[in-house]
Amino acid sequence: LKNFILDIKNIAAKKFRFLNYLLKDKVYHKDKKIAILNCPNTENYGSMMMAENTIRYITKYNPDLKFVLVVEDECDFNRIKKVISTDNIEWRKNKWTLLSKTLSKLIPNHKFFIDCINKYHLSKTINDCQAAIVIGGDNFATYNKIGILSDMMKIRILKIKKVKVFLLGQTIQLPKNFIIKYIVTSTLKKVEKIYHRDILSLKQFQSKNSILSSDLALLDLDEANRTIDFGEEYFVFVVSSAKSLYTNKSDKEYSAILANVIDEVCNLTKLSPVIVSHSIASIDKKLVKDVSEKVNHKFYIILEDLLPNEMQEVFKKSNFVISQRMHGVLSSLNKGIPAIAIAYSNTPKYDGVIGKTLNLPNLIVKTEKKTFEDDIKYVLNVVKNIDDIKVEENLEKSQDIVKNHLKEISRSI
Repeated sequence: LKNFILDIKNIAAKKFRFLNYLLKDKVYHKDKKIAILNCPNTENYGSMMMAENTIRYITKYNPDLKFVLVVEDECDFNRIKKVISTDNIEWRKNKWTLLSKTLSKLIPNHKFFIDCINKYHLSKTINDCQAAIVIGGDNFATYNKIGILSDMMKIRILKIKKVKVFLLGQTIQLPKNFIIKYIVTSTLKKVEKIYHRDILSLKQFQSKNSILSSDLALLDLDEANRTIDFGEEYFVFVVSSAKSLYTNKSDKEYSAILANVIDEVCNLTKLSPVIVSHSIASIDKKLVKDVSEKVNHKFYIILEDLLPNEMQEVFKKSNFVISQRMHGVLSSLNKGIPAIAIAYSNTPKYDGVIGKTLNLPNLIVKTEKKTFEDDIKYVLNVVKNIDDIKVEENLEKSQDIVKNHLKEISRSI
């Protein structure tokens, strides 16, 4: 009877314009659906791990829920489907993406305008969802006026449409501009719950809807179906193509600096390096090639498209990992393997997640753009003491916190 009534209401809402207007485009639903946002690029292992774990654990706690994954294309969706064994998931592309690309060629200084259009039409893309989970990372920590204002618009529109909004595993860093800061704080107070992934983020924005959580990438992934055997002991070096975050030097100089550090670690440890990226994007694969060509020791590289759990197996069999990607560090720590984080400046996420939450500040090598070449050499000092660092003390506690919060979300839809 309930489903019959819903069908009648939906037919009426579609047939009669005046009813649509009175209902403010409201659609009546039989199924409970959650939209998964902020996962536009599953080529990045970190983004994929967070989306994968969110869907897997919420499904475990509430098998009846359905998911709508808003991604760029079907390839992103298919990568997620490879690692998630549920049929209660579909993918959608934001309706204005194609138009945005067209307008971007026609309208100068278009970015804010295009972002606003996309954020507005997002509410139509997920109009049958009762809740939206904005997956974490540092989207709210690397601020610029255009990005933060359009993100706040997205949240406000979803709340106007009566969608429950959860910010999950976030690092938040409030902007200095008073007006933008007011817009951010007043908007964030409207969401159902903000799950901060570190204490520094929580201190930045403390409110009734804020709670200390941890990073989604710390949760266990499913076991990989295959492993890669190099036939000898090795360490892993994870490169990042985000050169502009680390240094102003040229691409050639940047790859040479990374290769020099790898050679120095080889001299110190007598181990062979496995050079990888924590992404399957072509720009990251190119950097792997460029760095490896400058290394003067025997090395291995991985250029094939692995799944996150397959790359994690590579970390698991290594002696230690050195990573320019934070989620490469977390993936290693999950398997009990010590991992050194090469941190760029102007972000609190390394200190917050690795330093405070996991209590492993000695695994962070901080760098500045002007002194990157000198700063990164501190990796050698950490490598010398790598065997003395215990990595599992706070890991299980952090995992339990995230699981409990995912359970809390699953029961509040």
